[in-house]
Amino acid sequence: MNDIRRVLLAISVFCLSFFVFAAYDPNGIPDSSEIRKSLRETWFTAPLDAVRQNESATFENSIGTVFQVRVEEIPEELAIIVAPETTVAIDIYKDGNKESRVENKEYLANSPGSWILFRSTENGKALRIRYYFSVNSDVFLEFSTNKKKTVVDFVICGMNAAKNVPVGMPFEKLYTTSFADIRKLTKKTLPWYLTDTEKGMYKGNLAMISGIKERLDRIEYAEDAGYDEHGEAITITSGEKRKLKDGEDKDKLQLSSAGFVKWIVDGELASISGGGSYLKPLCVNTTNHSMTSHIGVIESSYEIMFALDWTRNLATALLSIQRGVDYKYQDSGVDVDINPFSSSYNLKGEVSQIAYVKDCGYKMSMLKSLLYVLAVTESDNYYLAAIREIAPTYDDTMPEFGVFNNCAAIFPYFDDNGKFYCTVFFNGKEISLEDFIETYKDCFVNLTRLRSSDKFYYSQESGDLDDDK
Repeated sequence: MNDIRRVLLAISVFCLSFFVFAAYDPNGIPDSSEIRKSLRETWFTAPLDAVRQNESATFENSIGTVFQVRVEEIPEELAIIVAPETTVAIDIYKDGNKESRVENKEYLANSPGSWILFRSTENGKALRIRYYFSVNSDVFLEFSTNKKKTVVDFVICGMNAAKNVPVGMPFEKLYTTSFADIRKLTKKTLPWYLTDTEKGMYKGNLAMISGIKERLDRIEYAEDAGYDEHGEAITITSGEKRKLKDGEDKDKLQLSSAGFVKWIVDGELASISGGGSYLKPLCVNTTNHSMTSHIGVIESSYEIMFALDWTRNLATALLSIQRGVDYKYQDSGVDVDINPFSSSYNLKGEVSQIAYVKDCGYKMSMLKSLLYVLAVTESDNYYLAAIREIAPTYDDTMPEFGVFNNCAAIFPYFDDNGKFYCTVFFNGKEISLEDFIETYKDCFVNLTRLRSSDKFYYSQESGDLDDDK
């Protein structure tokens, strides 16, 4: 009898363990698959009129995670959302003082573990399924059908890292499939490595961000202004010593867009060589256009590649010092020229092919997604951005052309929770990546990579390089 009881107990424990494991994803993603089984007939396949009458409801899976199912109307589509419970902490302020901390429970449609079925409001047809699995809400999977086959897109910040990848199961089976099973099924076909980050990988970037921020209040924007390798104020275009102009603060560093990124790189160079980068090598031409070509003719009269040459040569100078090798730009490999995306993505499902363009860069619209990938694959790098704008023309017969006038320094990183951030330094200030992209939304941007360091050697009392540290 005791033996029978032990066998029955073992079977019960096995069944319970199997059931609990089905509700637990090893990647920590809340799993609603068992709940979705009970929603199929009343929410996913029922007529739309019946679905609209369903009231929002909460369900609990076998390990106690609560999900809410609800309907939201969007243009031409009905979204059926199954979202896990999340706790949002809110600080209450009164008269400038924090008095208490309130925790609200919410069911966010874009939190990790959220599952959304989109149906057509015209005929009720299932259109696609979106599965959120990252703390970064603009990273998700989107399933649809293509020629009766189920396919999936791997979306990162509006770009497709993978497009129309066959899944190998009927679309409706996704109504009840767990994220763990989806990941296992697509282990070799989707770029899951782009979601893998580890703690402590961004010490150099974080140290430089902190060091630069501490000194921003000492910087004042000024046209054509910078500092040479000895910390002497100069006019960048001539290399001559620069005098203060009317209205400029003698206690601040006067820096142009180019002077600012040089100041950042020189702060890193000083920790190795004791001095900054020389001016003349930074202006060396890095492009090779025929003098009879359209661009070549324009270049003979206008300085249109300045910021491109400047950022490339700065990155090459730092690389040379770091490795103890005198690199030329053409042999340095500092340009970012990867093509990790197959197409762009928007809410209407429209796509367009994209790629890196030599001596031009990338469309500004894909900068965030590109930096996300770079933060995963090049965790110890930051980037100088040269911005290519369309130059204003005052002659209708003259074709438009691009000009590189401005540049910025960009530091992408993930925090210990896997959340993606990006710090942008531009014209002597810190700005958000979103504002930077919006300001230059119709432009191209060329990136050069630089190895970050946990040392930023500038004196806070003067504009000189601090040789004593």
